Amino acid sequence: MWVEFADDDGQLSFAKLAWVSPLRGTYLFTNRRAEGAFDHREELAGLFRDDRARLVEAEPLIDRAVSSMMSKMEDRFVEAA
Repeated sequence: MWVEFADDDGQLSFAKLAWVSPLRGTYLFTNRRAEGAFDHREELAGLFRDDRARLVEAEPLIDRAVSSMMSKMEDRFVEAA
């Protein structure tokens, strides 16, 4: 699951939830290059509450692109009819 984080300046960064500790409730995230693992356990709820973190749409990019293209084609066919 990918999460988008906004820093104090509004800069966005993306991280993937890589692991959740069943014992400690630790949430371990990595970036797109699978480096720089970090733990947002203490602040994660606050980030979501303050709208500084949000889940990134899970639908794969190719699926979104094909859906968008099909929707546009349907709109054009309706207009032409």
